Amino acid sequence: MTAGIQVFNDSGLLQITSEMRHPAMVQSGRLSGPGGVSALQEVGHAPHGASCPMLLLRPDPGAWVGGVIQFHDRFWVHAFGGCDYALFSNEVPGISWGDGGVGIEIFDEQGRLTFSSAYRFPRIQNIVQHVFPSGSGSTRIQIGTGVGLDQSGRRPWVEASDFTVGRWASSGDLTIPAFGYTLEMPGNGDSVILGWRHFDDWSVWANWSDAKWADIYDGRPMRIPMCHVPGV
Repeated sequence: MTAGIQVFNDSGLLQITSEMRHPAMVQSGRLSGPGGVSALQEVGHAPHGASCPMLLLRPDPGAWVGGVIQFHDRFWVHAFGGCDYALFSNEVPGISWGDGGVGIEIFDEQGRLTFSSAYRFPRIQNIVQHVFPSGSGSTRIQIGTGVGLDQSGRRPWVEASDFTVGRWASSGDLTIPAFGYTLEMPGNGDSVILGWRHFDDWSVWANWSDAKWADIYDGRPMRIPMCHVPGV
């Protein structure tokens, strides 16, 4: 790089660079999903035209989340029970953090703000992974993470994109997600439960008689980043 700043951690991994915009939290909130055959809930949308919006979820113990649709800059979720959500984007216009005058800001060569210590951004603590053997069908497993509560007693967040689509159904000329995999975080969040739920648990968006099944995780690994977000 010809100008700017880079910050590495003790393992030599690049953490902050002025050449890349860092995802900051633009929305957060809470939902309570009824489960069953119910409509998906809209949980927010990133700034118009934002690139790479990212949704993090934190289900309550005993609650589960199993369906997330991203369409352009908007997200919809299907869930049972209480769940926190936080939406991040690397395009963050017009966020004001007051006039406290404490912190650091980093700009790229074009003068665009790429990092601010006032932003809330996710920090990956661990990644859990499981391979569903080819042709194994539905499986319900619990994976330990070793993450658990942070120093403030908060449970970790899970990036939604890694478990959103289990199978697909085709209805007419439309290809529509027909969700199958679900995710739960029991106890203090130091593990996740991946499972397959019966169709009756799900919002139905397609004619099941016209369904064409294709398990995208069949014989492939499912990876779930577990994150903490300072202050959230």
